[in-house]
Amino acid sequence: MAHIDPARFLRFAVVGGIATVIQFSILVALVELAHANKLIANAVGFAFAATANYLMNRYFTFAGTQSHMGYGILKFAVTSVIGLGLNTIIFQTLMSFGLWYVIAWVMATGLTLIWNYSAARLIVFRG
Repeated sequence: MAHIDPARFLRFAVVGGIATVIQFSILVALVELAHANKLIANAVGFAFAATANYLMNRYFTFAGTQSHMGYGILKFAVTSVIGLGLNTIIFQTLMSFGLWYVIAWVMATGLTLIWNYSAARLIVFRG
C-alpha cells in the first residue's frame, strides 16, 4: 500500500463515516420498513453512499489532485463496483454463518475500507 498521509486519511475517514451513515440508514430503512432483501438493500445504500463519497472526496479529501471529473467518475464507478462486490461477498458470507445482518454489515464495511482507500488514493484521485 502506498504511503498514507495521516491528514488525508483522517479526511477520508470523516467522509467515509458520513457515507457509512448514509448507507447504513438506507440499508436498515429498506430492510426494516420495506422488508427488502438485505443484499439488495445493501446495494441500494451502497450506490447512494458511493455517490456522496465521490463528491465529498473530490472536493474535500483529495482536493487539488489531478483528476478530470468525467474520467474520475468513471474510475470511481469501476473501483466502487469492485468494492461493492467485495462488500457483498463478505456481507453474505458472514450472514451465512448466522451473524445478524447489522453486525455482518459493520464487519464487511470495515474490511472493505482497505480496498476503498487504496483505490481512491492510487487510482481515482492519484496525484
